[in-house]
Amino acid sequence: MKKTTIFAFTLVELLVVIAIIGALIALLLPAVQAAREAARRSQCTNNMKQLAIACHNMHDTRGHFPKAQYSKNLCEDPFLEGRSAWGSSRNYRHHLSFMVDLLPFIEQNTLYETIAPKAIANIAEGSGANNFWNPSRTTGGGDPTPWTAKIASFICPSTPYKSTDISQLGGTSYHACRGDVVKNQRGVFISEMGTIVVDMAGIPDGTSNTIFFGESVIGSSDSQNKMKGGFVLNVPNAPAENALSGATATQNPKACWDLRGSGGEYNTTGYTSSSGSDLLGRRWGAAHPLFTWFFATIPPNGPSCSYDNATDKWGHLVTTSSMHSGGVNVALADGSVRFISETIESNAANYGVTQPTNYSGSSPYGVWGALGSKNGGESVAVP
Repeated sequence: MKKTTIFAFTLVELLVVIAIIGALIALLLPAVQAAREAARRSQCTNNMKQLAIACHNMHDTRGHFPKAQYSKNLCEDPFLEGRSAWGSSRNYRHHLSFMVDLLPFIEQNTLYETIAPKAIANIAEGSGANNFWNPSRTTGGGDPTPWTAKIASFICPSTPYKSTDISQLGGTSYHACRGDVVKNQRGVFISEMGTIVVDMAGIPDGTSNTIFFGESVIGSSDSQNKMKGGFVLNVPNAPAENALSGATATQNPKACWDLRGSGGEYNTTGYTSSSGSDLLGRRWGAAHPLFTWFFATIPPNGPSCSYDNATDKWGHLVTTSSMHSGGVNVALADGSVRFISETIESNAANYGVTQPTNYSGSSPYGVWGALGSKNGGESVAVP
């Protein structure tokens, strides 16, 4: 009887201890998760810092910052000099992203050397060698594609996208800021053929008040209905950099803004294709709004959309987003990295007002738009 009593008492104590341990684990788990996210966010900040430093190192070496595309010293080609940047015959060699030009400045010179010698070659458009320029080519004859390279510093550790498929194109979390108004050259990263570039003097608003680039969640098959990583196609009257034939594109973001649903999801079923290479941020080498650009119109973690349904067109309004709580990291032109709240003032009342393609002056999109423009004449500071 005594032994049974002792055993029962010991069992009760054991159950109490287990319960206490379980309660402690439940209390500590959120703290552990928060600590892990803090570490991931810190690494994301460091990634962006290194890219910003690379931009400045490039400026020191070449006298200008990289372009969103048509980089002066990398992709300029006499064969296409003076031709329209748009149209069905445009060549992929002029669609290389700003990240390609930064490779030598982030200790990726070997990868750069697989691209640069061909990028400056006068290869006739339509030739077999021209397949090299297609950022979506992962198989086939000719030279091996460099676009499948997975570069850790291009990926925010908080993103749910983790590619281990060797044949899959390399993605990026970091997008160049094209400015605050689509179809204009208001950001540091411009998109021009020829010799037009932006240097330090070309940022009269001040480098500490102007965004270099921001982060955007890389798209995946399970993020397509979410504003973080998702993208809505075929949105009538969505903004467009190049309104192609038959398109009903505008220069205001209202149609895209109205796609907001509840719980961070879209309020429509018109989501993007599930194709692995046609999702947000899935091609670090491609100069295209879907993959490596964003516009400072709709605030962080808002909707992104397009007036068309093809990734080789240009009607895409991409918004910054992140898995960090409450906002996103952005790198400023002075080389610093700041966290921007998703509640930053963006003057949503102006979303329905169509802006001219040659818009100049202060941004119509509040503090957020002012940070996106390099020459709006605003005196706003980063909040």
